[in-house]
Amino acid sequence: MLSVEELAYHNPEEDEQNVRYQLRKLKNRGIVEDRKVPTGQRRGDLPNTFYAVTENGVDLLKSMNLYKEIAVWRDVYDRTERTERIETIERMDRPTDDEH
Repeated sequence: MLSVEELAYHNPEEDEQNVRYQLRKLKNRGIVEDRKVPTGQRRGDLPNTFYAVTENGVDLLKSMNLYKEIAVWRDVYDRTERTERIETIERMDRPTDDEH
């Protein structure tokens, strides 16, 4: 589950506006869903919306034989250098299923 800021950071060729646009398209197709941090738990200028792949999204990845590639992408993601802000965001608690 990632925020727009994290996704844009790890995809430097895309700006946050385009990431939001693409997420909106994926959400409309039921591939991702947004999860919001409850109002009382929001912290300053940190993100309050995160995006998670839905079961339909997982099924789509599997049908396209891309699901196994997640481990490779996770390894690349884990080795990417991060700014202090991105590290702060990554340490945030993420909303649970019942908080969206």
